[in-house]
Amino acid sequence: MTRALYLIGPPASGKSTVMAETLNLLGLVTGEAYQPWPVKNTEFRAEPLLDIIDGHQRGVSLGVTRPGGFPGTDAIGMAAQPDAVGWVTESDELPHLIVGEGMRLATYGFLAPLAVRSRLLVLYLNAPDEVLDARCEARGSNQKPQFRKTGATRARNLAAKLREHGVLVQDCPTETMSVPEIAAEAAFHLA
Repeated sequence: MTRALYLIGPPASGKSTVMAETLNLLGLVTGEAYQPWPVKNTEFRAEPLLDIIDGHQRGVSLGVTRPGGFPGTDAIGMAAQPDAVGWVTESDELPHLIVGEGMRLATYGFLAPLAVRSRLLVLYLNAPDEVLDARCEARGSNQKPQFRKTGATRARNLAAKLREHGVLVQDCPTETMSVPEIAAEAAFHLA
């Protein structure tokens, strides 16, 4: 059965960092981006997850790697959602592993069918506003506080809705859980 991991949370909650560490723990790297589904547009992208030892593909990372080496769906276009849903609902067979992070595909319409077709774990990363604000300032982010608050509300509401419908969602308070601890939980689920 397909094993899937998706990370949600507000900006600066650590999604990209946790995903990078999870892939490192699993000995996986991403390859060149491609369209995993015959899309109507060019927005839906994924990258193969390659084993660092033998180079074989073990699954896919949804989205594309951004500058700095961080994978994620936030680098794909807004129009990717319908094709991503088509891929997860209509593909004859899904890859062995599917990972993703970021709010672009963090919707009930995508994650609920993914949960039906895989063993999905959603990690909900969060921290208090003052911690998130400090992280944004430290990395030189120009995101407005209202944008971050909207992202936090959206992630919190999505986590609650997924739980209501039986999807496995784990809270990960990033002010008390370290990146290695969260990544270890994620890697254990995918192994």
